[in-house]
Amino acid sequence: MRASKYIFLAMLVVTSLLIAACGPLEQIMQQVQQGQATPVPEMLTARAQTETVLLTEQAYTPTRTATPTKTLTPTATITPFPAATLRPTITLASNASGGGSGVVLTPIPSLTKIPLPTNTPRPTSTPPCDGASFVADVTVPDGTVYVPGARFTKIWRLKNVGTCTWSNTYTLNFKSGDQLNGPLAIPLPQPVAPGQTVDVPVNMVAPLFDGSYRGNWILKNGSGAEFGIGSGYKSSIYVDIRVSAASGGVLFDFVSTSCNATWQSQASGALPCPGKDGDTGGFVYIQTAPRLEDGAVDGDPALITAPHQTTDGFIRGIYPAFTPITGDRFKATIGCDYGTSFCDVIIQVDYKIGNNPIQTLYQKNEVLDGVNTTVNIDLSPYAGTPIQIILTVLSNGPAANDRAQWLFPHIYRAPGTPITPGPSPTRTPGPTATPTLTSTPTLTPLPTNTLVVRPSPTP
Repeated sequence: MRASKYIFLAMLVVTSLLIAACGPLEQIMQQVQQGQATPVPEMLTARAQTETVLLTEQAYTPTRTATPTKTLTPTATITPFPAATLRPTITLASNASGGGSGVVLTPIPSLTKIPLPTNTPRPTSTPPCDGASFVADVTVPDGTVYVPGARFTKIWRLKNVGTCTWSNTYTLNFKSGDQLNGPLAIPLPQPVAPGQTVDVPVNMVAPLFDGSYRGNWILKNGSGAEFGIGSGYKSSIYVDIRVSAASGGVLFDFVSTSCNATWQSQASGALPCPGKDGDTGGFVYIQTAPRLEDGAVDGDPALITAPHQTTDGFIRGIYPAFTPITGDRFKATIGCDYGTSFCDVIIQVDYKIGNNPIQTLYQKNEVLDGVNTTVNIDLSPYAGTPIQIILTVLSNGPAANDRAQWLFPHIYRAPGTPITPGPSPTRTPGPTATPTLTSTPTLTPLPTNTLVVRPSPTP
C-alpha cells in the first residue's frame, strides 16, 4: 500500500513539472511561427516529447474539421444577342473565397451587322440592227486539200441575230486574203428574218501552186455598212484550204458544187437547189454529218436526192463540163438514206459529151439493207475530152420513200499529174449602193427520150 502511494506521488510530481514546462515552450513556439524567434532542435524535441506524453496520458483524439464547400459565383451575366446565339468565352480564375479556381464567363462584344450589297441585275444589251453568228461550214471544212485548179463551192451557214431582216439588198463580200477566184460580192440567196439561218454559197477555184490559202468575207447591208460575227459583230467569216499537187486530192467536189448543176425530174424542168425535203416533185439538198445505212455517222458531207414520187420517177443533176486526164477517177459511197425502210432505187453515174445522148458509166440497185456501196470509176478513157457528169436516181417501180444518199462524190486526181484547171466560175460584179438579187435563169430541160432507163433487175 505504501509502495503504491509512493509511485502515485512520483507520477504526480513528474506530471506537474511537465505541465509547468509546457507554458514557456508553447509561447516560444508561437513566436517561432510568427517569425519572432528561431527554433532550436532541443526545443522541438522537448515539445514533441511533451505532446507525446500528453496524448498518451489523456488518450487525446483530434477532431477533423470539414473543409467548407466552395461556391462559384459568376462575375458577369450573359445577355443573348438578337442576331445570333453566341458562345461566351470561359476563363479559369482564382475564387475569392480562397484557394480554388472558378469559372469566369466573359461576354463577347456585340457583332456589328454589315449590310450585303444589293444584287442589281445587269442591264440587258439591246441587239443591233445587223448582226450574224456562224453556225457551220456546210462544205469545205478548214484545211481541205485540193489539187491545183480544183473547183469547189464554199457554203457557210449563218444566223441572223440582229433585229433587222436581211433583205435582197444584203450581200456577202470579199474582204481580204486569198479571193480564190471568187466574186467580189454575192447577194444573199433569200431574205432572212431575225432568228433564221441561211446557207450562203460562193464558187471558188483552187490556185495553181501548192500552199495554204485563206480568204476573209464580210456581210454588208443595203446601205453598204459592214457587219459580221463575234464580239461587236465585226469579225469576218473565212475559207481555209490547202493545195497540193504532189499528194493528189480532190479535183471536183459534187457536193459543194451541187447547186451549180441543173436538177431535173418528170415534174419539173428545173428543180430548186437546195430543194425542200418532202417535195413530191423531187428534191436535192446537202446532208452534213450523214448517217450511213448501218447507222454510222460519217464526217464527209453527202447529197440526198429524191426522185419524183411516181412510178419509175427520176431525178438527175447535170454538172458543168470538165476535161479529165489519164488517172482521174470518180469516187463516192452510195446507198439509201438512213431510216428509209421502203427505199428501192437505181443509182446511176451518167455522162454527156456535147449534144450527144446521155450515156451510163455505172448503175446499182440500192435498198436499205445496212450496207453501202463504194463507187470507183476510171475516167482515163475520156482523157482530153470535155464531159458532163450526171448524177441520176430512179425509183425501181412505184415510189415509196425513195431517198438516195451520195457520200462525198468527187473527182480524184492522182499525185504528180499535170495541172489542168477547170473553167473559172462566172464572176459577180461588185456591189453597188443598192444591189439586187440575180434572178435564177430558166433552164431548158433535156428531151425525155435522151434518158437511158435500165430495166429493173430481177429480185
